[in-house]
Amino acid sequence: MCLKYISKGYVYTFAEGYVIGSCIKHIPIAGRDITYFIQQLLREREVGIPPEQSLETAKAVKERYCYICPDIVKEFTKYDMDPGKWIKKYKGINAISKKEFHIDVGYERFLGPEIFFHPEVREKNFYCTSLLTDKFSIMHIPVM
Repeated sequence: MCLKYISKGYVYTFAEGYVIGSCIKHIPIAGRDITYFIQQLLREREVGIPPEQSLETAKAVKERYCYICPDIVKEFTKYDMDPGKWIKKYKGINAISKKEFHIDVGYERFLGPEIFFHPEVREKNFYCTSLLTDKFSIMHIPVM
């Protein structure tokens, strides 16, 4: 029996209950990459975020609202058909002026985590998707 486990940017392959050391692969994507990607998306779409708080806002959005979707096309359709149901409101307080600011959190909810599965969405020159890493690590399993 073969099992895959993904943790902290590493893909581990197990066979017969043991880790196969030659099959451990590193995926250079971490939670901060998702935060930076969400920050970029919010900066492009939302004008009400104080610039000095854009990173903290992106981190809060990631931690509170993000999820993984099985089909990205269906998610876009859901949001387009009924935005009131799917778009969430984030309320923050400006650290300098102490005034409240509000933003809508839409596509960022599922696009952020999507870079784990399709990192080329964030970086055009990224060459290694998680699917390729899976195939590569499986190919290195020794025949028993």
